[in-house]
Amino acid sequence: MNAPAIKISKPVREQVGREEWEVRVNLAACYRLMHEFGMVEMIANHISARVPGMAVSAMAASGCLNGRRC
Repeated sequence: MNAPAIKISKPVREQVGREEWEVRVNLAACYRLMHEFGMVEMIANHISARVPGMAVSAMAASGCLNGRRC
């Protein structure tokens, strides 16, 4: 059985604007701090951020908790 072909696209950094990239970096840093301080096993540990000027209200990094790297 052959593995499905993976479509390679541009990195996210090249697909988003400067402001969105800065928010993404800061959001990832928040998740790393949560992990560093042992705040990953709580019930309410959701972190989100808003990109100024975007129609989408918030973004959240998924899969960054429980010991995973962002």
